[in-house]
Formats: sequence, C-alpha cells, structure tokens
Amino acid sequence: IMVSDNFTTAEFYSVPQAGGTVVELGANSGFQFLVGLAADANYFYVLGEDASAGTLEGQLLTGLFRIARTNLSGTPELIGELPFDSLFPGNSSFANTQGLPVVMDNTGDTPILYFRAVSTALPNAVYAILDPGGTEPLFLGSILRIGTNLDFAMTFDPTRRSIFLFETETDSNGRIVEIQ
Repeated sequence: IMVSDNFTTAEFYSVPQAGGTVVELGANSGFQFLVGLAADANYFYVLGEDASAGTLEGQLLTGLFRIARTNLSGTPELIGELPFDSLFPGNSSFANTQGLPVVMDNTGDTPILYFRAVSTALPNAVYAILDPGGTEPLFLGSILRIGTNLDFAMTFDPTRRSIFLFETETDSNGRIVEIQ
C-alpha cells in the first residue's frame, strides 16, 4: 500500500509485491500532511493532520486516524490525538519533514498499532493503540521515550514480537534498540 498527499487530497494505492500495475484504491480530501501509513484487512491507519475536522485552538487536528478501506472518501476517525507539533517539531514547513513509522503487531490476541512521533514536549516517543480496528480502540499514549527529534527509524519484527528503533540520545553515534 502507499498514499500520495498533495496537500488537498490523499490518494491510496495498492502496489503488487511482485511488481505489476499500481492500482488506485480511492482518495480522501480530509487529510493533510500525511507522514505515516499502515493497514489491516479493514482500515488504513494514517499519521497526519485532518483538514476536514476544522481546527482546535487554531491548529489542525493531529494524530493517528483510521479510515475504512470500503469508504476511503469517508470521514477520518481520530484514534490517537497528538500535540500539534508532534509531526513537524520546531518547523511549520512540510518540506522539512520525513516519514514517520506506523507499524502493526497482529501476532497476539489483541492487535497493537505502534507509531513514532516527536514534539517539543516529548522529544521522541513511541505511542501505542490497542485494538485499532475494534469498536473502541484504546490509545495508550506514549509508551517509550528515547531518542532525539532527529531519530525517526522504527520497525516491528513479528517473529521476535519486538520493536527495533534507532536513537542517538544515549549514543551520539547512534544505536539500534530492541524493545520486547
């Protein structure tokens, strides 16, 4: 899967693993500044801002949203709210940002969605949402704080049921950390 964001519309695509024709799945005009994406059988999970929700204290609603695969033009549902500067810390220019990881752990009884974001208040944090595709997803908030606002890499290994991330807070040369 992939998503393209042109600041007014997010377009969702399916890209075959073995190569072949890219297929447009649909579009949504509510999202803005998308920086992360994950999916399961029923939803796309998008880290970014929701322009369709209006503003809260003059800022766009920021966080992890889900949108049904069967209704990509529908209203995004916020399931994990973040401070406004969590996706673009210290800068208001989208051009200076990178993608942020969003990973799904569906190896246990209850799926868990992990994502990494930075803000002025939390220089670098890993967040979690229990049962993101359920009727009542539970946003746990920050579950781990490590790294600087320049550390972005993170992945999930389903075989080891571990998160691996890169950080330069405790080692200025950088190191890979495994969290089980």
